[in-house]
Amino acid sequence: MLEIKIDLVEHGIESKRKTLETIKIINTGLHEKRPKYGQYIIHHENGSFLINNHKREDGYLSLVQKAICGYLNCIYQSKRDDRIIILREAEIMITLLDAVKLAYRKHHLNDESIGWDELSNCLLDALCNEMGDDGYRQWLASQHNV
Repeated sequence: MLEIKIDLVEHGIESKRKTLETIKIINTGLHEKRPKYGQYIIHHENGSFLINNHKREDGYLSLVQKAICGYLNCIYQSKRDDRIIILREAEIMITLLDAVKLAYRKHHLNDESIGWDELSNCLLDALCNEMGDDGYRQWLASQHNV
């Protein structure tokens, strides 16, 4: 388990340290492609969410980044202000960029270290983040008729 603590230290005085939030990253041990990939429950004061396909070789800082982005999505989602839109758009842009870079490496640079399943999962995540799950399902259904 990883634990992220967000502390307030008023005026830098340690005796005034106060924990504002604790985020726990808990490995479920249930991913079917374990140990290469991991599935994690992210638990915090306001709820929980799941990170399904974390590639372990990306390291723990990548996992922490995903956990914090997900946490911020959970917190700001209820406020419905510009911050959640900016955060969500930035997350989508990063996911799309990662997918395009991976596809370029696999197809153009012939990078054999990238498996077809890895590329497929990355593209699926990018499409679902951009289109939403329902939008993706509708698009996919329309592709079978082409």
